Amino acid sequence: MITNEFDSSVESFHVGDWQVRTGACELASENTIVKLEPKVMDLLQLLASRPGEVFTRTQLEDQVWPDVVVGYDALTKSIGKLREALGDTGKPSTYVQTIPKKGYRLIAPVTLENNPGETITANATQTNRKRLISASIIIIGIISALTVIMLNLQSDDPPSQQNLVNTSDRPSLIVLPFKNLNADPQQAYFSQGITDDLITNLSGYSGIEVVSSRVAFQYNASDSDLHTLVHELGVRYVVEGSIRRTAEQIRINVQMIDAQRGTNLWAEQFNRPLTSVFDIQDQVRLRIVSALSIKLSEAETRKEQKRYTSNYHAYDMFLRGQNNLIKRASVQDNLQAREQFEQAIAIDPRFARAYAALAMVNADAYRHDWAENPDVTGRIALQQARYAVKLDPESRHTSLALGYVEFFVANNHQQAAAMAERTLQLDPRNADANLLLATIYVHSNEYKKSEAYVESSMRLNPTPPAIYFHIGAIAHLLQSDYALAHDLFKQSLQINPERLLGKIYMTIALVRMNRIEDARWFAEEVRSASPDFKAEQWANKQPFKDKEINRQLRDDLHTAGLN
Repeated sequence: MITNEFDSSVESFHVGDWQVRTGACELASENTIVKLEPKVMDLLQLLASRPGEVFTRTQLEDQVWPDVVVGYDALTKSIGKLREALGDTGKPSTYVQTIPKKGYRLIAPVTLENNPGETITANATQTNRKRLISASIIIIGIISALTVIMLNLQSDDPPSQQNLVNTSDRPSLIVLPFKNLNADPQQAYFSQGITDDLITNLSGYSGIEVVSSRVAFQYNASDSDLHTLVHELGVRYVVEGSIRRTAEQIRINVQMIDAQRGTNLWAEQFNRPLTSVFDIQDQVRLRIVSALSIKLSEAETRKEQKRYTSNYHAYDMFLRGQNNLIKRASVQDNLQAREQFEQAIAIDPRFARAYAALAMVNADAYRHDWAENPDVTGRIALQQARYAVKLDPESRHTSLALGYVEFFVANNHQQAAAMAERTLQLDPRNADANLLLATIYVHSNEYKKSEAYVESSMRLNPTPPAIYFHIGAIAHLLQSDYALAHDLFKQSLQINPERLLGKIYMTIALVRMNRIEDARWFAEEVRSASPDFKAEQWANKQPFKDKEINRQLRDDLHTAGLN
């Protein structure tokens, strides 16, 4: 491994999974070839010359457009085109990272074409898992500080305490992401969906502590040794596996390990027709329950026997849609997810979970103006969420979806909170339900309650996403504690530099601190990420009980130059 720079004029090199062909101005990956504009290729070569190093806007503009006066958006548009070409639309970024108020850097490994064993590596670049684990340590301290700082109000015991289960005497387990053994990486959604369903179903058992999907998917069976899992997460048992499927068959290999002892408890291969995937899932769960000597309650046994669909093709289409829903990165992701959930419902018209997911997709289309008529789309989302609950009132997925839509579309705080609480009755360790309640209460000016639910979410999800910081930041912004709000928004953006909502609120915080030039920098980032952004339209859709807050947010954005 070498850490020196390489000559950016080389004809071919690799960035992550892509081969960069500079002469042809194209990227290649397996059977995919993507053409780049010459200036976008120049930009990629410059970033790749010193991976991990932050280039300022001035440096990039001077070297990519030498002796040319360019508009402010020339660079931001080129960065956007480069990310789109690399497929870097997820959150957080895996190729080009924005460093707020500083610039951009390439965080993917750069490999020389003629020396595949030599990689230009950036010391500053860390894996997402390590970065998130470090972030979780920071946020624990910040949330603890919030307990003392926030309002100093007297309140009843935190409502979240009622919803948590004592987990000290229960066996703990992590399900690592099942490997996708198909040659086509586009099939990864299927193995990820199978893994997520297994985690979700196991989490419904009161006799076992299961690491959440958000945390589990930061680990990988190929690079996670047992010592790491035991000491970083405190788990004892590990389930891992692999999936390969053809047009008609599916083969799933699964094994369960006692990580503390380093022994294999059981391993099995299932080689069945595709339509038997539900039977395989049932058998894997039963093997895990049996190995841990867990006794299921009568309610858990009934839940175990219930499937949310028995149609393989509907299930497959649902998993495709779920993969795009999780991204929530663009209008394209949203449209694809919407079409896939609609197809799943067309195959199985009583697929309650697909209705719930479709409702959330349409709610996002309403929130971000990704639909031709957002108001109509929002009303449809509400109808779909209510119908999903009618189809399956005992599902944590349908109740959580209805809470989400009631809050972000209907602005019905009371009903949204009731559905989130209902989700916690069905699944006391549901981190997303706690997070939804935290979001509802911060928009209702009930900051102590919001803080309590953030803390509950953190105990359930020890490697939290950016929104955990974001909620605390909003609370301080609304209490005129702008310095602390700024610091929390900054922490949020460090976890996810591409989060549009984070950039919008950072703009607002800087305006209130009278740092107008800095606010305008972030305003340009907002405009670059969302060229059609309208300040008033966005502000009006924020679900605050006090509508004066919406008007203040709009005025702050106008001050920063966002119309």
